[in-house]
Amino acid sequence: KQKNLMSEVESVIGLEIEGIEGIAKRLPEKEQQVITGMYLEDKTAQSVADAIDISLGHVYRLQKKGVRRIRGMLSRFIHDFNKI
Repeated sequence: KQKNLMSEVESVIGLEIEGIEGIAKRLPEKEQQVITGMYLEDKTAQSVADAIDISLGHVYRLQKKGVRRIRGMLSRFIHDFNKI
């Protein structure tokens, strides 16, 4: 039983990560790199900035824009889902 529960939890977590990656792919390239790096790869803002050769301030701006876009996508999805 314990093993089945763990594999089920791992499956759900895997689906959640796939969903987040799918949403991130709809963002502009630099926002996608920032969101993926900071949230999925657990990188620091500075390491993301160094990797894509932008300033730390720009990373934070892109992060904020990316999160806003994702919120908008989720909001539209929930709104459309509730119409069903």
